[in-house]
Amino acid sequence: MENLIKEVIELDKKARTEVELLEIEKSKISEFINQKKSEIEALYKADAKKIVEATKQKLLDDLEKKKQEANAEFDEKFHKLEETILKNKNGWIDSIYEYCVKE
Repeated sequence: MENLIKEVIELDKKARTEVELLEIEKSKISEFINQKKSEIEALYKADAKKIVEATKQKLLDDLEKKKQEANAEFDEKFHKLEETILKNKNGWIDSIYEYCVKE
C-alpha cells in the first residue's frame, strides 16, 4: 500500500511538472501569437500605405494631366477668339456705327 501511495505521489509530481511545462509553453504561444499579430499588422499597414501613396500619386498625375489639357484647350479657344476679334473688329465697329448713325 505504501508503495502505491509513493507511486501516486510520484505520478502527481510528474503530472504537475508536465502541467507547469505546458503552462509555460502556452504563455510562450500567446507571446508568439501577439508578436506575429503585431508583425502582420505592421506589414498590412505598410502595404496599405504603399497602395495609398501609389493611388495618390496616380491621381495627382492624372489631375496634372487634366489640368494641362484644360489649359491647352483654354489657350486654343482664347487664341481663336482673339483671332476672330482681330479679324472682325473693324467690321463690327463699322456695323455698330452704321446702326447708330442710321437711327
